[in-house]
Amino acid sequence: MAAVSAGAFVGAILIAPTAAQAHEQTVFLDRAGCGYYGWSNHGQAETARYSGSCSGHAWLRVNWNGNLSSWTHGLPSVRFTAPGLSGIAYSQHKSCETCSVSTILH
Repeated sequence: MAAVSAGAFVGAILIAPTAAQAHEQTVFLDRAGCGYYGWSNHGQAETARYSGSCSGHAWLRVNWNGNLSSWTHGLPSVRFTAPGLSGIAYSQHKSCETCSVSTILH
């Protein structure tokens, strides 16, 4: 491992991610030859189909500020944006109404 002196950082800028960016995560869901993803951070969540020609909807629900939403769905995607872009404790994603759930914790 190479040693780096403190002088090497003079003039460097450290950019730290925001809390929402730091806790961003994606899960991938496959069903019947179609690919779906679920993605969320503290302020937004989305489930979407990214490949294949399935007719199934993308499904999403979120726990925002202690309240669990009902399942929402859309074709090819569904999205939730929290007021103030914060407060999502977890998001849940699935690729059909009766499919298994993938959860992203924040």
